Amino acid sequence: MKRTLLTNLFFILLTIGCNTEVSIDPNDYVGEYVFRPFYSKSEDTERFASFLILKKDFTAVEIRTLPDFENVMVYEKKWRLFTHPGIEPRVSIGDRGHPIEKSGKVIKLINNYDLGMYYEKVR
Repeated sequence: MKRTLLTNLFFILLTIGCNTEVSIDPNDYVGEYVFRPFYSKSEDTERFASFLILKKDFTAVEIRTLPDFENVMVYEKKWRLFTHPGIEPRVSIGDRGHPIEKSGKVIKLINNYDLGMYYEKVR
């Protein structure tokens, strides 16, 4: 009895910590994102914007700051939510697709799974 209770509790906790269902409503992705590299010294981090804003009109604003913070570059691109039966939804920004991870209220747009680089929605 005790073992069954502990096993069930384990699976409940495991389920709570797992990803929740990803929304297919584009409005859920409108907002401001911050780039979160796992390895902050990686050369790959320079390929991605430091900050990202997804607007309701499907315009994306990428703000890139270089390490010296003296140079700031701003790019405007189009974004869309790509949904297709049998394929996990992705947010496409310009020509780059980002798989979506959602855990609770946290939304991440993945840049690189292996290096742990992603945009995290902050507002």
